[in-house]
Amino acid sequence: DPTKWPKTVVDVGCGIGGSSRYLAKKFGASCVGITLSPVQAERANALAASQGLADKVFLSGNFLLYYLFLYTF
Repeated sequence: DPTKWPKTVVDVGCGIGGSSRYLAKKFGASCVGITLSPVQAERANALAASQGLADKVFLSGNFLLYYLFLYTF
């Protein structure tokens, strides 16, 4: 039932964003992936763009200190 599909996904510890990309493709969900590694975030964004998912966002940083206060989920 598509009405029960997730609309927004927060992937804390996303690495290079494999789970986020999978959920974005399968359910059309908007994803926010968060990793401590700027290198992983850069790779996640590159992979998302190469798969037509450039509108998905991958960030690097400490989720608890910063992103928790910027986003509502």
